[in-house]
Order: sequence, then structure tokens, then C-alpha cells
Amino acid sequence: MKYKRMIVPERRRKIPAHFSWIDHRVVRNGYTRKCSARALGFYLFLLSVSDIDGLSYYGNQRISREINIQANDLEDLRKELINAGLIAYSEGIYQVLELESENKTLPENTYNGSRKVSEILEEMFSEVKK
Repeated sequence: MKYKRMIVPERRRKIPAHFSWIDHRVVRNGYTRKCSARALGFYLFLLSVSDIDGLSYYGNQRISREINIQANDLEDLRKELINAGLIAYSEGIYQVLELESENKTLPENTYNGSRKVSEILEEMFSEVKK
């Protein structure tokens, strides 16, 4: 049986006022299997810089510089995250989306390219009404 102990107790994580998190459902619901490691790195960046509503206004050049990728690769990574249902993107604004509940099976990749936030919200609310 493994004994749980702090390896470096003086560096124990503290939750700062500006805390953001990575939901366990990213792994449990299979999102990590739907995206490349580079796309997940981009997702981590968006989680880190988004506001309380999940919105980020960082421009593509800044994002490319911050996560050390070529600017022309950013669109492909964005499409991966959109297809996985992790983010929405419209007119230079990123939104980190609420994850599906743990019991819901993820849909297969069905979207190609960017979608308007209004389309995604409409689709989400139409499912709630069913």
C-alpha cells in the first residue's frame, strides 16, 4: 500500500485569488484522447488566461509566442479544441466551454472549422429542452 505524503512540503500548492483549474472530466470524459498534446497545451494556456466566464482576448500572435508555436499552426490547434467541444472561438475571442456531465458520452468529431458562439449556445440549449 502506498503511503501518501508531500514530497516537497514547503512548496505545497495554495489556491490563489486568481485560481483557475483543470476539471477532472478532461481526462474522465475522454477529451485527452480527442486532442493532440499540442492542442491540450493550448487548452491549458486558455484555461490559465481566461476570466471567470472562460473568455480570453489574447491575440493569435501573442498566443503563438507564449506557447511557442508557429502562428500558422494555431488555427489547426484551435480546430482540434473546437471539434472536441472544449472551446468556442468568434471574432478574436476564445471561450473555454463548460464540460459535459460525467455521464454523457462525447460525440464524435463532427465540426470542421470555427463556429459562432451563438450557434454553439443554440445547440446546447436545444439539447437541454429535449
